[in-house]
Amino acid sequence: MKHKRIFALILSALILLSAFVSCGQDASAPESAPPNAETETTEAETTEPADEFGRPIVASSLPDDLDFGGTTINHLYRPAESSYEFLAETENGEIINDAIFKRNREVEERLNVNLNFITTGTEDNDTYLNNIKKSVTAGDGAYDIIPMYAYYGSPLAAEGYFTDLLTTEYFNESSPWWNKSFVEELTIFGCLWTITGDISLTATNRVYATFFNKKLHEDYYKDLDFYDEVYSGKWTIDRFGELVKDGYSDLNGNGERDDEDFFAWFAPTASIPLDSFQASLNLPITEKDGDGTPQLVYNNEKTAQAYQKVYDLYFNNNGVNPGYYTIESIEASEKAFLEGRSTFLIDMFVTTDLLRDMEDDYGVLPVFKWDEAQPEYHTTAHDFYSIFGISASCPQIEAASAVLEAMGEYSYRYVTPAYFEIALKRKYARGDNDAEMYDLILAGRSFNFGVVNSNSLNDLIHLWRSLMDGRKLDWQSTIDKQVSRFEKSLDKLLGKFEELSER
Repeated sequence: MKHKRIFALILSALILLSAFVSCGQDASAPESAPPNAETETTEAETTEPADEFGRPIVASSLPDDLDFGGTTINHLYRPAESSYEFLAETENGEIINDAIFKRNREVEERLNVNLNFITTGTEDNDTYLNNIKKSVTAGDGAYDIIPMYAYYGSPLAAEGYFTDLLTTEYFNESSPWWNKSFVEELTIFGCLWTITGDISLTATNRVYATFFNKKLHEDYYKDLDFYDEVYSGKWTIDRFGELVKDGYSDLNGNGERDDEDFFAWFAPTASIPLDSFQASLNLPITEKDGDGTPQLVYNNEKTAQAYQKVYDLYFNNNGVNPGYYTIESIEASEKAFLEGRSTFLIDMFVTTDLLRDMEDDYGVLPVFKWDEAQPEYHTTAHDFYSIFGISASCPQIEAASAVLEAMGEYSYRYVTPAYFEIALKRKYARGDNDAEMYDLILAGRSFNFGVVNSNSLNDLIHLWRSLMDGRKLDWQSTIDKQVSRFEKSLDKLLGKFEELSER
């Protein structure tokens, strides 16, 4: 079915091959020099058409004459968790709302469709997913495009509830609005069942980063430029440990180390920030072999060394307040940073909403990497982000695929710039270096098959959380005892995907 767009794919590839670097793409960013350093450019690079934010202007992959005759596309959404990614009833002057409104209207006009955003009416995630299963099983065609909380929604892909996007007429996996890392990692046995990218605001605003208090930086590190540490490749876990080791003060004078004191870093053992280290330290759960089949690689020497380093950072460091695997612990870390009682906060981009009223200026840096030899800074999105599928019972797959592609395209053109370029980098950032840091961080965003599918792998991504929360150092013995169970789960998952690919 895709033969009709071969030429469009080739053209897009040629356009993107040499020039594509954007906030929606996870290409590597240079780290060895400040952003204003002179670099050699080719004539093609200097003349490539770009938008006002310096991003390449990319031609649409959709035919100009598409017209679906006013058909209605039912687009599901999670009511409390992600409605702001899709719903905008009117323009109200709020930049992100108005960008979403513009995207939705232009998709409707471009394709002559009616976007019907619907909800199952439940705040419970299990009920939300069960409604999807029931709809597909019944074949009622109630939902066309389905977004899901990535961690909980990913198991549905292997159960056959979605359409292989690569078989649809208009979905273009090479478009810059789809995350390249996600496409590469989640394409399995020649099929791609779910997708994320610019269409998912949560895949951007829930990216992990390190925030630092600029006033405290001047007080305690005035001879050290954190930005230079990043650009020179020295921003590593060992370096971070050195910087926070002596950062403690008993502010309330009670003689006890508690959440009301000053610590250089408040460190919950919850998903924030612990999950960020899986990416930043380059610790994939799976890697694809020569045939493109994911293999479990988590039980290796580097992962064991990394666990030891993180354990020491948390529990053998005077300047760190090790929290717990709770929402309250995460909130305590954010509160301390907001009040100027901690120097560093490892959290998500969306935390800037909370920091807007912070009295002290703050800056942003990537999450520390493994060592100076690691060439790039890596990050990922908290597993709350949205992934998208087209229902296996969708009665109008081609129209749905065109709408999905157009939603991605117009999100790239309007929504991502509104949030990332204007709100985050201009409105919230408190310095030119911070805007450059946001670019560098997002350029390092990546996804891993084993992490995305961890819910189907006996919750492997949470193993660090539970051991750290229990203050347990015996990582190697724990993973050795459980690795066969994880491998069996992976084999079972791959078997399901392979069976689906043969239908």
